Amino acid sequence: MHDRTTEPAACLSEAAELIREFNHVSRPIGPGWEFPGHAYDALGPLARLVGMLPQAIEQAIRPVRHTYEHGRVAVDGGGDPDQAMARLLNTLDRAREHAGRLGAAVNEMHSATSPLGVDLEGVPADEDSDQEHDEAAACGRCRKPFDPTDTRFDGAAQYGTTPWCRSCVDNCHEGSAEHVCVICDPARYGGAR
Repeated sequence: MHDRTTEPAACLSEAAELIREFNHVSRPIGPGWEFPGHAYDALGPLARLVGMLPQAIEQAIRPVRHTYEHGRVAVDGGGDPDQAMARLLNTLDRAREHAGRLGAAVNEMHSATSPLGVDLEGVPADEDSDQEHDEAAACGRCRKPFDPTDTRFDGAAQYGTTPWCRSCVDNCHEGSAEHVCVICDPARYGGAR
C-alpha cells in the first residue's frame, strides 16, 4: 500500500518498472516458469492490472481538467484551450475504449489457460515414477511443489486437504463470471469434486 503523500505519477512509474522487470525475467523458460499453470498465474494479475487501466487513464488527466475548469490552461504557441481540451477528451474516450477491450481479451486468455496442464502420457517409466512421486507433494494444477512453511493466504502451501496450492485456489476464486477451471469444475476436466 502506498503512502498517501506519494505523487500519483510516481506510482505509475513504479508500475511500469515492475512490468519492465516481468518482461525481462519471463523471457527464459525455467523452474517456476515452464508450465501452463505458470502462465495462468501470471495472466490473473495481468488481467487485474489491465482491468484498472481505464480508471487510471481517466485519472491521469485530472490535473489538466482541474486547471481547465479554473480557466488557467495555456497552450504552447497561443493555441485555443477549448480545442486542445476537446482533442484530449476525444483521445481519452478512445484510450478507455481500447483499454477496456484489452482487459476483456486478457481475461479471456486467463480463462483459456485455466484448463491447461502438463501431459505426462508417454513419459518413460523411470521419469513417470519420479513424476508421480513429485506429484504427491505438488499442486495438481500448476505442478508447483507445496511449501508447508508458506503461511500467506495466497502462498504455495497446500490448500486444506485439496490437491491444489493456495495460490491456484485463490486465483480460481478471483475469476470472472465466465471462468471455469479444473479447481472450480473438476468434473468438466475428468476429475471428481
